[in-house]
Amino acid sequence: LERLEVFPNPSSGHITINNPDLNIGTLQVYNLVGAMVYQKDRLGSQESIDLGFLPKGLYVHRFNNSVAKLVLDL
Repeated sequence: LERLEVFPNPSSGHITINNPDLNIGTLQVYNLVGAMVYQKDRLGSQESIDLGFLPKGLYVHRFNNSVAKLVLDL
């Protein structure tokens, strides 16, 4: 996961994921209550994802077993 990039962060709703090693199978996004609000399986080497339907706030994104924060600034 060391070459994985998620940008921009903070985001206005659209994020891009660069996954050059293709070692990520699933993206999951959780709100701070712990509810999963988005999931995408079978990520390619570069993905553009629209999270604009989510309210402004702080979210946690998880790729397989790695976790990081994502800020949506809508």
